[in-house]
Amino acid sequence: MKFGGTSVEGATAIQNAARIVFERRALRPVVVVSAMSGFTDALLESVRIALDSGPAEALSHLEKHFERHERVIDALLVKETPRMRQQVGRCRSELGELLQLA
Repeated sequence: MKFGGTSVEGATAIQNAARIVFERRALRPVVVVSAMSGFTDALLESVRIALDSGPAEALSHLEKHFERHERVIDALLVKETPRMRQQVGRCRSELGELLQLA
């Protein structure tokens, strides 16, 4: 089973995907989850922006996507919220470093 794009675009969509997997758990499905809706395109666009306007502008372009990830974390997780928010922060930093190379 593969979920990506609009099927994982937010908390409700992710809950629905989880329900689908849960209902088929007896079949022991293999589950692949790709990027949330719009994130892959935003990553590609951020490289174009970095080349044209610099890495700070490019990272700023991605901020709404990081914020969406954090909203989903806050909506779906309790115990793991701090750790997952730290992971988003690490990804933000790593992407900032990569965009410096553009």
